[in-house]
Amino acid sequence: MNWSRTVRVWFVWTGLTAVGAVVALTGWLVWPAFYEYWTVRSLIERLKVAALADDDDTGYDAACELERLGSPAVPALLDLLKHADARVRYYATRPFQFMECDGVEAAIPALVDALKDEDRLVRLAACGALGYHSCVAKSVAPAVTEMLTDEDATVRRHAALALYHLYNGTPSDAGPAIPALRDRLRDEDRAVRLQAVESLRFLEALTDADAAPVLIELADGSYDQVHAFARTMLHDLDPGAVASALDANGLGFSSDGKTVASQLRSEEAELRNPKRKAEQEPKLRATWKGHTPLELAFSPDGKLLASAGHDSSKKLYSLKLCDLANCKERINFVGTEDLIDGVAFSPDG
Repeated sequence: MNWSRTVRVWFVWTGLTAVGAVVALTGWLVWPAFYEYWTVRSLIERLKVAALADDDDTGYDAACELERLGSPAVPALLDLLKHADARVRYYATRPFQFMECDGVEAAIPALVDALKDEDRLVRLAACGALGYHSCVAKSVAPAVTEMLTDEDATVRRHAALALYHLYNGTPSDAGPAIPALRDRLRDEDRAVRLQAVESLRFLEALTDADAAPVLIELADGSYDQVHAFARTMLHDLDPGAVASALDANGLGFSSDGKTVASQLRSEEAELRNPKRKAEQEPKLRATWKGHTPLELAFSPDGKLLASAGHDSSKKLYSLKLCDLANCKERINFVGTEDLIDGVAFSPDG
């Protein structure tokens, strides 16, 4: 037996096994980092190509993948935010919108700078990226609040929406943003005014009495999305606040001028002679269960009282007729989602 050869084979085998172990261990430790790096670079390249080609589907998919990667993708995305092409900067901002907080925190300075980008789409994306992370509210809220005065109406609306989300769960911390949001109640753009109302009400900084006039104005006119949302929000307000904003409060005069009907409180209207003192006039009240009068009108013969108002049980507006002989409801017209702010009888009743 050739012992020398056997020993040499043993050493070779042992060496190969040792080298294999080292290689395996090195691969085990290094491969995940290498794969992560390769994945990020590949996705970044896809995102860039999609942006320059205006391929929104591919860009969206790449952005979602980078969002799921989180913090490891942040350095490459920050480099992309410096790209000369606005389309690339826009796509580089999108992954941050639903990224975990640790990734967004690392990108705050760059995203705040993106709020001032010359391209409106980049500013919009930056508002969205920062607005969905209440964890960074204290750091970014002042910059987002400044965007309420942006020259672009869509950016202003998204800034108001971002403040809504930034203070989700902590409306008491929104103090500094409240005056700027209130200024948007007079914005020239209807959608901005609507979003300002919604954000302020969510932040518990707008009473129903203040919200009602704005929403009534937005719910008026031709039907569109703003009209629809304003109408829906009106249903959630106190009917009395809506009545006051309409300057109605259920005032109606009989044809002979001897009786005036006024909205007394929820579900009631009071009838009296306007020429007599209150303490001399016996009170007569018409009641409607679940119905708050907003506008009242007498029939020409003075026997019926019509009320256009708010049905609190169904959150609808309805029209009701009351027989003044016994102050009982006679007819209830089916409710509608449309605001009813007036009622009148025809001359022949």
